[in-house]
Amino acid sequence: LPDGLLINGVSKGLIFTGQHGKIYRFRISNVGISTSINFRIQGHMMTLVEVEGSHILEEVYESLDVHVGQSLTVLVTLKAPVKNY
Repeated sequence: LPDGLLINGVSKGLIFTGQHGKIYRFRISNVGISTSINFRIQGHMMTLVEVEGSHILEEVYESLDVHVGQSLTVLVTLKAPVKNY
């Protein structure tokens, strides 16, 4: 991961191993990349539940753009077999 991107507070060396059927929360923050990034977890849908610390009406996405200075919180139900994501 680049230094300017945080996922659950981690910027380097993040490997996530999840369990099939469990719901996980990810907080994604673009804290210093000079451009927007597109975040996705291959083969999974994400439910956007929070933007900039404020709860929102939930929407489901395949991918999300995270703009400079923006933080998002998503919920993901892992539907694929156990592996590193």
